[in-house]
Amino acid sequence: MKIVTFNYSKANGETSSRVVAVTGEPSKFVSGNDITEMDPKLVQTYFDKVNQAKLKYLQEITAINDEFNVTKFRQFLPENMTDILIAYK
Repeated sequence: MKIVTFNYSKANGETSSRVVAVTGEPSKFVSGNDITEMDPKLVQTYFDKVNQAKLKYLQEITAINDEFNVTKFRQFLPENMTDILIAYK
């Protein structure tokens, strides 16, 4: 897991020190599984199975967050971040 520690400046000038367990980062790409060549008859079954797996994953992450009382999901603009330290655990 990627952990980022940084100072953050809001538009109103308020600053704070943050430690974030990274779950996603900015990207200019659209990411996904290319199903161009999949038989159209299988697409719905594929979507159903992927959605079931995602739901199970999200339920497990929610349970872990609850266990550790993690209640805040936030997004930070990279251009407002300074003194960035990155660690991998």
